[in-house]
Amino acid sequence: MTLLKWFVTLTVIIIIQGCASKFPAKVDSSQNKITRCPDVYIVEKGDTIFSLSLKCGFDYKQVALANNIKKPYKISQGEEIRFDLLRENSTSSKNNSDQEVQINTLDDSSSNKVSEKIVTQSDIGEPIEINEPIASREPYNKNSIKKTKEVVAKNTQALSNQYIWPTEGDVTQAFNPEAGKKGISIQGMLGQEVKSIAKGRVIYAGEDLKGYGKLIIIKHDDNVLSVYGHNRELLVIEGQKISAGEIISTMGQTDANEVMLHFEVRKNGLSVDPMSYFKNKS
Repeated sequence: MTLLKWFVTLTVIIIIQGCASKFPAKVDSSQNKITRCPDVYIVEKGDTIFSLSLKCGFDYKQVALANNIKKPYKISQGEEIRFDLLRENSTSSKNNSDQEVQINTLDDSSSNKVSEKIVTQSDIGEPIEINEPIASREPYNKNSIKKTKEVVAKNTQALSNQYIWPTEGDVTQAFNPEAGKKGISIQGMLGQEVKSIAKGRVIYAGEDLKGYGKLIIIKHDDNVLSVYGHNRELLVIEGQKISAGEIISTMGQTDANEVMLHFEVRKNGLSVDPMSYFKNKS
């Protein structure tokens, strides 16, 4: 009787596993549906070298150079734009850098070995006998845990506050990529100062990108781009290094119905909600 129960149970398990394998895997709907730019992009109607570079998170001059596109950087429908060349150059530069580090490490270790050969027993004296450890360990208690939490909280706060709010004013348009709103709109006054949210380098300053008016794009660390549109006056030039909080332009209303700053943040070429970079803003 026991053997019969065991056989029936085993049969049921096999049937359940067979049915379960036919169900489709779950899909995480929270993932960003926007994929990165392809290695080779076919130019469509309305594309410009500036819009593609902004979308993919590259300096338009680097894109133009990699694809042998000369000023005034015109591209035609059906033309191929190679982004893989830029990625290969980036990877190659990283590998060269790693190789240099390895070479320097080998050189340092070699010099240390030479130094060890020169040192003799008479130089260092007789060995000293140590009967107990010198290092001590802080006791595990509530005070030490509190100190650790304070350090972690301080570092987290510093990370969240590393970006400066670009200008004064209320947010009149929220981030909504599904409705084509890739950034936010900050309402203000004509001629109002606009500041860089963090240190970086200006990779674009002009008005070639339709719908943005006079535009500034700054590249920061960690593949973050900040975008400032509808300016009245541009106070920086391409290639210029910028510090956090530095005034880069004045607010205007070019290609806009009201005086405002159009502000975007791009991470690895993808539009992200700018408000997530400013914890003290609601």
